[in-house]
Amino acid sequence: MISPLRYAIDPVLWARECLHFEPDPWQAVFLQSSRNLHVLASRQSGKTAVCAVKSLHRALYHPRSSIVLISPALRQSILIAQKIGEFIDVMKDRPKLKTDSITVMEFGNGSRITSLPGGNSDTVRGFSCDLLIEDESSRVSEDAFVATSPFLSTTGGQHILCSTGNGRQGHFYAIAMGDDTEWQRLIVPATECPRIPATYLASQKLSMDAHTYGQEFCCEFGENEQAVWGEDLIEAIFSEVDGLPVASGEPVTAITTDTLAPAPSIRASCFRAERL
Repeated sequence: MISPLRYAIDPVLWARECLHFEPDPWQAVFLQSSRNLHVLASRQSGKTAVCAVKSLHRALYHPRSSIVLISPALRQSILIAQKIGEFIDVMKDRPKLKTDSITVMEFGNGSRITSLPGGNSDTVRGFSCDLLIEDESSRVSEDAFVATSPFLSTTGGQHILCSTGNGRQGHFYAIAMGDDTEWQRLIVPATECPRIPATYLASQKLSMDAHTYGQEFCCEFGENEQAVWGEDLIEAIFSEVDGLPVASGEPVTAITTDTLAPAPSIRASCFRAERL
């Protein structure tokens, strides 16, 4: 029989044996990391599921922890809370909940998981937490990001941003392209997800325009569709005026857990996470 201490220090083993959840390689890194995490991942790559697992493990094995989950809208906040509930239901030793509402779970050990919509910054203020996760971070409002980041100011907790791309805009894009070594960056295209068949990707590539397919499945950041002027045109104009060379258009360097160098170009093509 494996001791609770072993599960406490090995969330991957706990997920496999207690939740019957087999993590992909990137999800194993996600669960084991204690650093701030920026995860750029394909649709249907298991982002919400692994965020739920991470939250539940923290709540159970770190008593009196506060975990806050931020999603773009209430519907998504409810979905991730339901996912946590589904994992609880499969546990042999089901934890007792003092509170079990649509978006709040309070555990017998004093830990609490709160799932909030991030569309309005006024509704997400006033919290302090040990783990802060933005699910579909690229679609969480900038005001909400500014309002929630101080939740970790006195706890030294972990901040996680997890999402597909949503144009070259906002905090999720800025951190992806930045050189702040405080963030550990993981990139997970659809080709790295064993649950997504190659035949499905081939059919989606035929049915979607290149911009949409690249952003949904290849971890690309497309141009902001609301922009009047394209970035390529703006770069060309300024390069002519200043005598600077136009960016080469080479793909962004793949960022793994061991590589935190700034990306050489904002023209992101399909770039894959290395096997870990």
